[in-house]
Amino acid sequence: MIERINIRTPDQRVRVFISSTITELKEEREAIKNAIIDLKLHPVFFEVGARPDNPQEVYRAYLEQSHIYVGIFWKSYGWISPKMTISGLEDEFNLSSQKKRLVYIKEATEGRDPNLEKLLQRIRNEGNICYKSFKTSEELVEIFKNDLMQLLSESFGLDTFQQQDRPVLQNNLDVLSKEMDKKPILKRENLINQIKEKLNQKKVLVLYGDPGSGKTYLLGLLGSELNAIYISLRNKTAQQVFSYIANHLSVRRNRNPESLPSENEAYATLQQELANNSELILIDDVDQNPIVAKLLLGLDLFNCSVVYATRSKEIKLFQQIPKFDVELFNYDEFRLFLEISNIKLPPGKLQELYTASQGNPLYLYYFTQKQVIPYPSDLAEYQSIIWQELSPLQQEIINFIVHSYSLLNTLDIHTLINSQQCVTSTIMETKKLIDLASPIINQTGQYYEIFHPYFKDYVLETADKNNISIHYHQILSEYAIKKQWILPTAFHLLRSNNPNVEKYLIEGSTAASLHGDWILAEEFLQCKIRYTLDNGDNYGEAHARYLLAQVYQEMGKYQYAKREADISLEIFVKLNESEWIEIIRIWSSLIFIEEGDVEKAISIHQNALEFYKGKDIFKEAFIQLNLGYAYIQVSRFREGFKASQRAFDLFTKLNDESGIYKSLVNLAGCVGELGDNELQKKYALEIIEIANTKNLPRLKAAGLNNLAVVKRREENPEAAQNVLEECIRICQKLGITESETINIINLGNALRDQHKYDDAERAYNEALIKAKENGFLNQEARALMLLSRIKQLKGFNEEAIKFGKDALNIYYKIGDYLQIGSALNYMARSYTDLGDYLEAAKSNENSGIHYGKAGQWDDAVSNFDQAASLWNSLAQFDRAFYCVSQSLKCNFLSESDNCETEYFIESFPDEYDKVSEEEYLNLLQLFLKQGTLLSFTCFMYNYLAYCKRTKYRNGTNYLKSALSLFISELKETSSSNILNSLAISIEQSCDELLSVYELEELAKNISHKIDHLHYRSHHDGKKIWTIGLDWKQPIIVQIICLSDDSIVQRLAMSLSLILISNKDHIQKTILEFGEIKEKGFSLQMITRSDAVQNCNMEVSLSEGFPASATGSNVPWGQQQPPTFLIIHDDYESITDWSEHPKNKAFVWVLMTMHSSLVSHCIHQNRDMSDLAKKSRIFCEKVLL
Repeated sequence: MIERINIRTPDQRVRVFISSTITELKEEREAIKNAIIDLKLHPVFFEVGARPDNPQEVYRAYLEQSHIYVGIFWKSYGWISPKMTISGLEDEFNLSSQKKRLVYIKEATEGRDPNLEKLLQRIRNEGNICYKSFKTSEELVEIFKNDLMQLLSESFGLDTFQQQDRPVLQNNLDVLSKEMDKKPILKRENLINQIKEKLNQKKVLVLYGDPGSGKTYLLGLLGSELNAIYISLRNKTAQQVFSYIANHLSVRRNRNPESLPSENEAYATLQQELANNSELILIDDVDQNPIVAKLLLGLDLFNCSVVYATRSKEIKLFQQIPKFDVELFNYDEFRLFLEISNIKLPPGKLQELYTASQGNPLYLYYFTQKQVIPYPSDLAEYQSIIWQELSPLQQEIINFIVHSYSLLNTLDIHTLINSQQCVTSTIMETKKLIDLASPIINQTGQYYEIFHPYFKDYVLETADKNNISIHYHQILSEYAIKKQWILPTAFHLLRSNNPNVEKYLIEGSTAASLHGDWILAEEFLQCKIRYTLDNGDNYGEAHARYLLAQVYQEMGKYQYAKREADISLEIFVKLNESEWIEIIRIWSSLIFIEEGDVEKAISIHQNALEFYKGKDIFKEAFIQLNLGYAYIQVSRFREGFKASQRAFDLFTKLNDESGIYKSLVNLAGCVGELGDNELQKKYALEIIEIANTKNLPRLKAAGLNNLAVVKRREENPEAAQNVLEECIRICQKLGITESETINIINLGNALRDQHKYDDAERAYNEALIKAKENGFLNQEARALMLLSRIKQLKGFNEEAIKFGKDALNIYYKIGDYLQIGSALNYMARSYTDLGDYLEAAKSNENSGIHYGKAGQWDDAVSNFDQAASLWNSLAQFDRAFYCVSQSLKCNFLSESDNCETEYFIESFPDEYDKVSEEEYLNLLQLFLKQGTLLSFTCFMYNYLAYCKRTKYRNGTNYLKSALSLFISELKETSSSNILNSLAISIEQSCDELLSVYELEELAKNISHKIDHLHYRSHHDGKKIWTIGLDWKQPIIVQIICLSDDSIVQRLAMSLSLILISNKDHIQKTILEFGEIKEKGFSLQMITRSDAVQNCNMEVSLSEGFPASATGSNVPWGQQQPPTFLIIHDDYESITDWSEHPKNKAFVWVLMTMHSSLVSHCIHQNRDMSDLAKKSRIFCEKVLL
């Protein structure tokens, strides 16, 4: 099974819309596009050449999907369509009014179009748009990159870095340590040692403690001692947290930090960095941000360790994680803390304080800062007293800090407290007020936070009780609007119940999505939908529901996502918005793939491809990638290869590394399934090399998966097992459960190849459990199918059939024709083993049909041939002929590039027609015309079975007619396909079909027609075949019939034909083992009874081993005696396909001759395992 890749859409990254006239600035547009890609963002642009009848519909949809507008202007204003009064260039600018905008104007010494000059003047007059001039594309790129990074940081609140050689990372642990240095700290070394001991046992630990118990300072002490990475989740988004940890891990590997401008990008990079580090990470204030905490818990830590700190034991996320309770100070610690703080109390007061504080470190810290008498009864009362003693202005400042979505600096606070009336005349006066509120207010870098979350909670609760929270949100919203802060604007307007929030909700939701704050994004969009319903804005409702569907998908609420997408699509259909209809259909189809409705997803992607081809290279690339992925899910590998190759080419053109890698993984899997093992190996090794170079463990797992497939096909299952075990370890570390499941199944296959059936069964069962637990429908079916196979191999055929039926139920739902064919093939084997030829024939036939639908022609041919044999044995000749004809049809289709198929295919029946001799002979003629290309040995097995089963009813001329056709086609050097098939016709005949006289005449005709093949009947009755093999060292082979039984004569003739027709292949095998050291080989064929009676040989044969060859006791180098090939007395019955379909009696005879000849030529014993393997492969290829 091919390694799974993540489905991709352009919507997972920040999207930047590029606007300019198509007739100019091509170089600048290309430079901006490349700069956007370099920054891991997604460029969006609309080319005039691809415009439909209503181009405004298209670029409007493009703009609404984008986050940022970039206008590049020079001299031209652009074309004005007959339906409009302004150009598309100006219309794009107008439609971007709700987006963040960057405008760049190239110097125009020759003047500009007057209409463009008016537009530029309007831009200058608006005053809130960033616009700059440039001369060259190099200058433009430098300005643009810095502007974009600043915009992402300031307006979107994303953690980014300006373009510089080595960005400086803030170190939160240093900040915390400096803060701790200012305060009395009790180093609780016993607790630190206990935590370290627990970390030695487990990689994850949760510190629980009451508010004020000292969890943060404990983390600070632990972090300083162990050089850990520390971050608090307070006031942080997922993107900020992931970026911070990922970049600190990267710096520790001597790599530069990088901008990761979306939650998806930051999460992926963090997972990659965790795979390449072994650091301790400290996560504080988990209860303040459970959403981000949940995402962090989904990461695989590899060799890293994490300590979480929370004050709430109610968080269900940590139920399975070891806990460590941070206890309050005991009495000795209480006294020591006061001593460190230089506070001395009389014994009675000391006891009274301990009782009131209960040893709470935060309570005691408050006491060191302000001694309140009488002692407050608990921490909450102490905070209330501290709050009341602050000045109203300090309370105002603190309220702004705790209510603000964004962190505030001194200037922000100064502006906010003076927004309604002047209360501090200078910023320095504001700074002094803030400093006086220390330690309640802490400064971290340039921003301020309340020093303890418990105090922050108290302030927020107090504001809510006094009904003044809305007041602060209103002022903060006005300030956020002026600062152009996207997310804070929407947040505060919503919290202040301000109706102006409506125009900020869409932009706010997209910003929240980029941060990974899906709950807030959901809240914004639900509010937007309510507004659109009230206003009757159908277009706005449809757009909002589409965005909400994306949010629900990210939250794992797939049914909600599908519901919203369906409603959105229904509205856009009514509005006849063709561009949006395609967008939503494509997006929805990704859910169809996950739900198993792959054919529907493929149909949607095919339509979308036609829609976007040549119009939008990015969308085309993503569609091709997802289309290739979808084809693979239903085993349509030829189509998957074409789509993946096109995706690879497009992503290469776009320099999109992630797209290139994922396309390469798809390509590797497809070419392997199509039989090109060497190319799959090349791709696999290339993928692994890239993964190792760039430290991409997920990509490496995909490469290893493909390499394991190659090793199995090279018949090296031990190597495949080693590769898959490494692959599984990576998947487990990464937490990629589906990929782990896939590779556990693949490991089962490698174990099965080694005949370790019990181990293989355990692997399949483990994979089945994982697949069911996680809803991996494809892998559940695959595990069931392979359990069916292993049960059949172990002889538990009833169980095998049950597993096969369960697998089929799923595969029929998915519509995977190839896997349906495989499951039916395995079931047919079980039915055959049980002697239920009727069900076996049905299963083989149905398997052939589905393999044919999947374009797997060789497998289809094999199953139709087996079905035909079974139908003939059941005397159901019409169905047998149908399967024979379908086999021939698939055989022709497999060689459609090398032979004319249309004429022949039209003659094949598509249903069960009544069969006649003429119809078989017509098919035989078709085969003979394509004899150099097509093997038709199985056809002859079935034809002979038909002849035997009907000989008494219709006479015996069927075989003679066929042999006449063969003879007429024979040449001095006939093709191996024709000679092999003729050999089978003779071997499968019988005295009733071919008399002794007719056999003798046939032998003479054949020897006269074929060069280097001679036949003579000796005067003593012996029949002798002499074959001249013009090898590197020529050799003469004689096959002598010592018994006068017709079966011995037929076998001798058949073996002679196979030997002359496959001489080059046999020579190749000999030269692989050594060199030709003999000039002759004599094979004397005799029945067992004649060998016992006439030659005094003791020979034991059975139906399973119907032939045996004698060995030589003469040393190599001396004259070797003839080799006797002893044939079972009942061989004719054993080998009869009309009675024993699919038997391999003739294969055994040919293997015995082949290994005898090879060993004779190279002077080695026949019992070499490698030779036995080579002989088996050769003989099955020739005869089956």
